[in-house]
Parts: sequence; C-alpha cells; structure tokens
Amino acid sequence: MKIYLVCDESGAKGYSNKTEKYEGETGVFAGVFIPENKIEDIREKLNNIANSYFINGKQHITDLPDPEKESLRSDVYGIIKDENLVCIHEAIHVEGFYAEHRRMDKIKNDSKANVKSDIKISGNPKHNSLHVSLFQGLFCKSIAYCLDTFGQDYELVFLSDNIDNPVLKNFKETAENIIDFSPTEKKFTGYDTKKQEIVKRTMIISFEIPESYGFLEIQNTEYEIEIEPKNSGLTLLADVLANSINYLFTSRKKNDIGKPLNDEKSIKDHPLINQFYGLMKENELAWVSDIIYMHSKEKERNEQKTNNV
Repeated sequence: MKIYLVCDESGAKGYSNKTEKYEGETGVFAGVFIPENKIEDIREKLNNIANSYFINGKQHITDLPDPEKESLRSDVYGIIKDENLVCIHEAIHVEGFYAEHRRMDKIKNDSKANVKSDIKISGNPKHNSLHVSLFQGLFCKSIAYCLDTFGQDYELVFLSDNIDNPVLKNFKETAENIIDFSPTEKKFTGYDTKKQEIVKRTMIISFEIPESYGFLEIQNTEYEIEIEPKNSGLTLLADVLANSINYLFTSRKKNDIGKPLNDEKSIKDHPLINQFYGLMKENELAWVSDIIYMHSKEKERNEQKTNNV
C-alpha cells in the first residue's frame, strides 16, 4: 500500500541559537495522508480550487485577503472531510527548543572543561535546526499511523513543495537515524599538544534492542521524499492546514501560552479536529517534544502544581 503524506511547515523554522520572537512562538509541520488510489482525483479537485483563487505566482493562503482566506479554508476542509482524509501535525515551542539546546551545550562544555587530556578535539558549536526536528516528529507519527492502519504492508511518500538540498539531505539523514539501528561509525580529529601532532580516532556506536520493543517493525519502513510540482493544489492543501494550526497557537489566550502543542486540547477548536491522528489524550503522558522542549511557562505551572500537592 502506497500512502502519501502531503506536508508543509508554518511558523518558525530557524536554529537552536535563536530564542522566541514573541511569547509562545511555535514551529509547525503538518500533513494530510492520501492513499495512492485517490491522489490523482484529489490533486485535480485541489488544482481546480487553487485556480479559482490564484492566477500567477506562489499559492499561499497568507497572500489572500481575509474573506478569501476563510473561503479557501472552507473549500480545502470540505475536500478533507468528504474524502475522510487523516491529518497529523508536529509542533515545537521556539523558547523550549532554544533552552534545551542551551542546556545540552552547557553539559558538553562542562564535560570538556573537566577532561584532563593532552588531546584537544576541534569543532565549532553546532546549531540544531528546528525545521529538521519538526520533520523528525512528523516522521515518527507518520510511521505510527501507517503501522496502526496498514501493518507492515506500506510505502510512505512525503510529498512537499520545494525543499533546499541541504535541508532535504538533513531530512533523509534524520529519517535513516530513526529506522536504521545498525552500528554507526563516527570519526574524530584532534591535536596532541604534548606530541604536537594530529591524531584521528574512530568511534563505533551500536545498540542491542529487545525484539519485544517492536522496533523491528520500524526498521522495515519504506519511504521516499518527493517534491510536488510548483503551484500544485496538493501543496496548497498542506499550506492551508499548517497555517491554520499555527494560527491557533499564535491566537492563544495568555493563560494558555506555553501549554503542550501536540495533544487534543491544543487544537480542540480546529474545524478538522475529528480528522487528526496522534493527538495525546488527557489521561496520557505528553508527547515527547512537548516534554523535551517544554516552554518555561509550562514548567512554572508544573512546579506550582507540585508545590500545591
């Protein structure tokens, strides 16, 4: 079974050295699953919708006047509901992403400072990409959806508008890191200050994961990342969905800023709420990115709850 995930991002997608531009700023990556046997028919319907709103240039909902934005959303949502398509999203707080990587950088720097060795390892600080981390979460949820729906008989195709080659390379590396558990080799270059010579070392990292954990199912994942032609109705579909989710987050009430972004409560007011897969329920733990990249306001709320117990 070949299943397409037509996807797009909205909001922030910078790097871990940048903090939020406004309180609660988020990055969003969202998509709609379309079975292979439906994709051409849905593409044609969406192209007709797109052509009724856009004449020339890129097709983005943000370029339309407000009344037309609402009309376009209604038309796109109608396709999703009529075809009973499944939506997913991944969202991360910029402030939490920044804080977590700053914390990790401090741990690395403290470790280096405590190492008493004549060998100095070269290397510049690495700034992680929010865009790539959003893709990572979306990829994991997509695999979960396919396994739940099709078992192991599926091929997953990510369909997106144009992606820069460096970003596309990072997407593919991230996907491989998730599904490939074979040993990896990492090379290091340093300088021996005592012997005054360059030294090179190799580290091999391997994992032994019990079969009961179910990771063998993930290893069998077949996937592709494809670029949809310019000004396609399919990419407009993803653009509308991602933009609508990000709008919910940017419009949050002050008391809701910083709360988890990947549970049912986070998008309870979305018109397509019943079409979403992978939303954490109230009686479940938070989604991993909502834990790792927790906003400082949510940490404060959790601390207050603990203190009041």
